[in-house]
Amino acid sequence: MPSTQDSVETTQNTWTLAELVAWLHHLGDVRAHAREVSRVLSRRRLDWESVRTYAHLAREGYTRTLVVRTAGFEVLVLTWAARAVSPVHDHGGQACWMMPVLGVLEATTWRRVRRGPRPGPSQLEPEG
Repeated sequence: MPSTQDSVETTQNTWTLAELVAWLHHLGDVRAHAREVSRVLSRRRLDWESVRTYAHLAREGYTRTLVVRTAGFEVLVLTWAARAVSPVHDHGGQACWMMPVLGVLEATTWRRVRRGPRPGPSQLEPEG
């Protein structure tokens, strides 16, 4: 398990789900290590066999299966049906990372151009 000082390049590129969870436990509150989490997860893959028991495919949409929840982080396995979409939404100030295991993930990050009435719609445009 890499520590916060270890370089990802000196370790294997594939983790089991248990190894990912152990590393996150080591970090504690992942928001305090957001840059490192982004760097490490962008260079790592998850082993499908270690994730398989948490993957519950629905005919439409997606399923969410909780793997672990602590005060500093939670790990979920999301399983999406083919061509499933999610409405534009935010994560309420939470830090969020995704690691596709099988298939392709297409995500759009949106920027608020104009705030709408509370509650109500806002004008958005894709970032980038």
